[in-house]
Amino acid sequence: MDKVDKNLFRSALNDLIMAQKCMESQLLQTNIACYHCYQCAEKSLKGFLYLKLGHEPKSNNLTELLKLCIMQNIEFTGITELCEELMKYSTVSYDVDRIDTKTALSIINDTQNIYDLCFSLLIENV
Repeated sequence: MDKVDKNLFRSALNDLIMAQKCMESQLLQTNIACYHCYQCAEKSLKGFLYLKLGHEPKSNNLTELLKLCIMQNIEFTGITELCEELMKYSTVSYDVDRIDTKTALSIINDTQNIYDLCFSLLIENV
């Protein structure tokens, strides 16, 4: 693993931690938590692709990134629905009542699964 993909995965993990912290705080910011989940998934997919392709794709669209990942490893088909769900949170919503707590916690759990898949496949290739 070189510096770029390490940084992408470190940054992805930081986004996941921030999502969890948003849910733990007294402010309970579900909208910001879901945005960090999107960011985590994007950086996780890009980290995997950087390792496989030798460069970071320019797209920020999870659907496009996922298609590239599937071309590299069929295991990524298992997270298609998760990525489609996360696309809703690609930008921060300032409507704080839009996302209920149960949904946000489920999204965080799904994002953890995306991160874990990317990281495990990355480790297998190092």
